[in-house]
Amino acid sequence: MDFAKIISELRSQREDLDRAIFSLERLALQGAKRRGRPRKGMSEVKPNAHVLTRTMPTAAKRPKAVAVSTGT
Repeated sequence: MDFAKIISELRSQREDLDRAIFSLERLALQGAKRRGRPRKGMSEVKPNAHVLTRTMPTAAKRPKAVAVSTGT
């Protein structure tokens, strides 16, 4: 058994674990601060939220003239 080799491998693994723990701790401190838009399921729906409705303009509701082509 080469104890020096075992110790050096364990130290390198410990350094990797320390880096991983540090990264996880940073993420835990940031917690709720996320970039971007929250997911739809994550946002709470308010019971009395005002619902906006979009209406079509009157001009868009009118039927358009259909051009009839004569096939000659």
